[in-house]
Amino acid sequence: MDLLRASEYEPVKPTYAIRIHCSTSPDPEFVLKKSQFYRKISEYSFDDNEPLFQAGPVTITEDIADSIVRDFAKHKDNVEALLVHCTRGRNRSPAVAIALNEVFSLGDNSNELKKEFHAYNKHVYKLVFEAGQRYHFMV
Repeated sequence: MDLLRASEYEPVKPTYAIRIHCSTSPDPEFVLKKSQFYRKISEYSFDDNEPLFQAGPVTITEDIADSIVRDFAKHKDNVEALLVHCTRGRNRSPAVAIALNEVFSLGDNSNELKKEFHAYNKHVYKLVFEAGQRYHFMV
């Protein structure tokens, strides 16, 4: 989901939110609407980088990917919905959402999501998915 849509979104069931900010502009004027349904809002800062393309100074690391997975794992049993947003909602947030979908078996629509968000960041997806595999191995 993009930043504007996320700031206008009103959850109707218990929701876990992941906000992904650019390192160069944390978007402080855009906040999520207050809602009793947000069980947890986690925030991360990394840019839309692929190994051969640097859009900003901060790329996702294994540590960030591990944090995303561990933080979600702590709260997943108390939520019915997952909201993931970044600035444009085309690359980073779909990558994180698809990886979490696959890691935690949230739905069987990963292939459809990959087609719908064909520009999802493959590097972000890979690191989050691998973090999920490490997490399951350690549990």
